[in-house]
Amino acid sequence: MKAILAKLIRADELLLNLAREVREFEASLSPPRVDKGYKSGTSTYAFFAHGDVEVPLRFAVLAGEVVHQLRSSLDHLIAHVVFSQGGAVTRVHQFPICSTQENYQHAVARGCLEGVPVRLQRRIEGCQPFNMEDPRVSELLVVQEPNNLDKHRLLVVVAAAARVGQSIRVSCGEDATITGMSPPNLRPRDGSEFFSIDFARRYDQTDVDIDVQSQVALQRPTVLNWPFDFVPLVFALEQVSRAVHQVVGACLHEAEATNTV
Repeated sequence: MKAILAKLIRADELLLNLAREVREFEASLSPPRVDKGYKSGTSTYAFFAHGDVEVPLRFAVLAGEVVHQLRSSLDHLIAHVVFSQGGAVTRVHQFPICSTQENYQHAVARGCLEGVPVRLQRRIEGCQPFNMEDPRVSELLVVQEPNNLDKHRLLVVVAAAARVGQSIRVSCGEDATITGMSPPNLRPRDGSEFFSIDFARRYDQTDVDIDVQSQVALQRPTVLNWPFDFVPLVFALEQVSRAVHQVVGACLHEAEATNTV
């Protein structure tokens, strides 16, 4: 059990170091140059970012190490339980992470949980991404696929992204009606649109100011069907770490309750 916790602690240490380095890097960046105005023939007021920033390769390496330690802690959990039950741990044993129940059943049939008590297997099944309303956003699935990628190449592309701040200041010389806003495009290319506001109509004296900052983001690995292309790097890893901690804690509690560890 100590080895499992040691892996989680190591993941937390790496994540803290990565978060500090990312904050320092983001603070050193100048805000991207932004052009703004109504899109031709519409009442949509758009913002266009210019500039691209090269992000240190080290961030991708550290991110991969965080994910690896988190994934390894789950696999170590299975090995620990099998060994404590007097079983022999094989290369087939691992913590299954599946987006469909069919894939989960296939993984179990191949022996990934061979020797794990049934009650604990039920707990593991309950943690699976396919139980979520939208499995694509499951933190565990994020651990599974990127970790497989990182065995052969860097985890993901880490990119500088534009982030809209907390305040939007609208001046139209009269009361204006906003009918909608687009989600920010976290990875605008040079001169591409990254945010827009829909007005009920075009106002002659429209001026909108927003706070635009640069941040480090995680690009969606091609093997994952995320509903978004980019997500803030540190935020994503913090969510994954929290989910893995919860799963390990729940499984260890179940194992202790049934005297299997």
